[in-house]
Parts: sequence; C-alpha cells; structure tokens
Amino acid sequence: MGKNTPRIAVNATNVCAKATGLQVATIEIAKEMLKQMDNNLLIYTCSQLLKNLDNSRVKLVSRYISADYWIRGIFRMLWCQSFLPMHMLADNVHTIYSPVPEGLLLSKFQQVITFHDILPLLYPDIYPRQSLFFRYIAPLLIRASKAIICISENTKADITREYKIKNIPIYVVYQGLNHFIFRPRDTSLAKQKYQLNRFFLYVGHMLPYKNLDRALEAFSRLKLPEHKFVIVGNKDNKFYPKLQAKVMELKLKDKVVFTGYAPIEDLPHLYSAADALVFPSLYEGFGLPPLEAMACGCPVIASSVASLPEVCGESAYYVDPYNIDSIAEGMYKIINNPHLKKHLVERGLERAQRFSWAKTANQIIQILEEINEGKL
Repeated sequence: MGKNTPRIAVNATNVCAKATGLQVATIEIAKEMLKQMDNNLLIYTCSQLLKNLDNSRVKLVSRYISADYWIRGIFRMLWCQSFLPMHMLADNVHTIYSPVPEGLLLSKFQQVITFHDILPLLYPDIYPRQSLFFRYIAPLLIRASKAIICISENTKADITREYKIKNIPIYVVYQGLNHFIFRPRDTSLAKQKYQLNRFFLYVGHMLPYKNLDRALEAFSRLKLPEHKFVIVGNKDNKFYPKLQAKVMELKLKDKVVFTGYAPIEDLPHLYSAADALVFPSLYEGFGLPPLEAMACGCPVIASSVASLPEVCGESAYYVDPYNIDSIAEGMYKIINNPHLKKHLVERGLERAQRFSWAKTANQIIQILEEINEGKL
C-alpha cells in the first residue's frame, strides 16, 4: 500500500495490567498484526507493554479507560464516541478494528467488531450492566459495523439468532495459541513453587457457569488420597467465597488449592504437571485453556456443550457438564487408563498445532484490508 493510503487502526484499549482471556487475545493479535503489516497500521492502547513493541505505530491514550478501572465502562463508551474518532481523523484512519464488541455508534468510519460470546444475555444476573449493553447498545454497534468477527461457529450462531443479523457479513476467526509459551515443560516449578504432586487442574474465572461446584463434587466422590484439585484464577470477592464454602461443605479443605492469579509464564508448567485439565463449563465462546493444556501435553476433560467440541475436536474426553457422575467418570478414567491418557496427549498436541495467533491475525488483516480498499 502507498504511504497515503488511509490507515487501519486497532482499538486495543481493553488491555489491563493482569491480562486474562480477552486481554491476552488482544495483546497477541496486536503483536502479530504489527509483525505482518506495514506503516498502514496504528494501534490505540493504554498498555505500555504494547507501546514498547513499536513506538511509532502504537499510540498511548488515557489509562483511565483500561480494564484496570471499575468506572471503565462509562469512560470507555464516552471515549469511543468522542476522542476515538478525533484520533482517527488526525491519524488518517479509515478502518477501525475492535477485538471486543465495542466501537462507534454513529460514524463515517468503517469498523469491524468482534463478538466472543453472548454471556451477558445468557447470565444477566452475573453481568447486569453488560447485559444492558448487549441488549440495547450492541444492536446499534452491529448496524454501525461493516463486518463482524466471531471466534467460533457457535458464537456466530448465537449472535445471528439473538440479533437476527441478515445483511452484515459475519466471519469466523478462531483464537490462536502462543506456541513459544505453551509447550511441554519441566514439571518441577509446579512441585516446588506450588507444592503440588498429583493433581487435576482448572484455569479460569470462578463464575457459576464455569461449573466448578459440580467439578468439585465429582472430585470429592472419587476419594483420591494422592490427588488435589487446583484452581488457577483470580480470587474475586463474589464467587471465590462461595467456592470456598463449597470446599468446606464437601470436606475438601486439604484437597483443593486456590492459587489465585498465576503469571502466564507459570501456566505451561502447571499444565505439563497436571494429570488433566478439568473444564466442565456450561458455556464458552471459545475456550483457550483447553487448547493451552493440549499444547503442553496435558489431557483435557471438557464439557460436551457450546463451542468446546468445535475447538477441541476429537482430542478431549467429553463429559456431560450437568451430570456429576459423568465428570467424575472422566477424571477416574484419565488416571486409571494409561492408554486413554496417552491417546489424548498425542491427539491434543496434534490439535493444538492447528491454532496460532499468526494465523488468527492474518485472517483478520485480510478482512480489514478488503474493507479498507472498498472491496467489501
């Protein structure tokens, strides 16, 4: 492209200090887009980490709109409708991409937004403010968008149904995987830093739809003297105490370990050391932890609903997330059937190779460039 070609921008302002889930995806996509694109790209962010990657193509904006601040929702909406278009005008930006479902409600600019799931619509009691956004603001964003990206066919089907989308192109672009980080590792860190020997692992939030209460009850039924159940995730003020109470109710105080937020560099060591990742979610838009686990040679016990069969293919042991006995059977088979465990490890390593952030970014770039050049 010529140097006077209108630019493509990424709204990467959702990145926060302790990146998880959506923020990790935004960081990885931004990094790959910087590698694959020329000076036609500009990234808006609050993250010094991203700024350090490319001083000329990454522009720092107000830190108060990042996910580190509880009032971010109000500030982010105001910023997107006022300051963002001002930045875009000044920077000769024609097309804006958001890795999350937010953006410009009324604008002459071309925009592409990403939907990861419809959780706020399914669980409004967990996401009261977000449910209002998804119910009343998201339809306006969709109408103001040139195209929509979904991270799974399951999410595409969900938003097509919920928003009755007909005339706007919807592309499925799977999430990726950082293979430099997520690969089989030495298990000594898990044993030394976290004092673990044999254990089942869960990685993620402690929200009710993650179904940890049933997973813990399944674990309690197995009566495994050598095993622990390790939960890696931020200890929030609302759902963590409820899980603690469940642990006490099941008399698992010495059998369940809450590590809290774990640095991303620790995760591959934990995956590599675990007997299996237990991921019995009732709903997922995609589900990165199962892929991360597979890439580290960790067998995956996954829920048979939503997007997880689409993502994991034939490389996971599937359980009925509503059936405690089914979850318990999955854990029992993994530790008592070496052939099954070996089979899942081999299939998982092979499956994980199909996903990369470079591939994800490349597909997004193709969509954005076609829009920027007026081909869509």
